Parts: sequence; structure tokens; C-alpha cells
Amino acid sequence: MAATTGTVRVPLSGLKTGNSLRDSHTKGALSTGEFPNATFKLDRLTGGRLTDGQTLALATTASGTLTVRGVSIPVSVPV
Repeated sequence: MAATTGTVRVPLSGLKTGNSLRDSHTKGALSTGEFPNATFKLDRLTGGRLTDGQTLALATTASGTLTVRGVSIPVSVPV
């Protein structure tokens, strides 16, 4: 799985929380006019082992770079 890569772009202008005032404040805080997308660039998947539960699931960690408002940080999340 180390050769797995990809990019996910989320258009922030479509952000809807169910509260229009919160939506407006969040879009302002995220500067959606200047930075319309949040982006996650997947660099690698690690783990890939089966875990027990009610059904078998694959325990994997996705690692890459998250960019919001022009600021990029490395992140690793279980998937």
C-alpha cells in the first residue's frame, strides 16, 4: 500500500452546518474567497491488518498533507 497516492479537494464555499450564521462566520474564518478549497494529499497508507469486531475491518493509517487557508501540515489519520 506504500505506493498509494491521491488528492482530495473539498470546496469550502459549499460548507453547510445547518446554521447560516455559523456558516457565514466559518467561511469568513477560512477565507473561502481567497482559499476556496481544503486539500488532503495522500502520501501513503500504512498498517493494513485485519481487526476483529462484529465484522472484519482493515485497520489502516492514511498519512499525507492537509492544506487549509494556504497552511499545510502533515497529518496521519486512521481509516
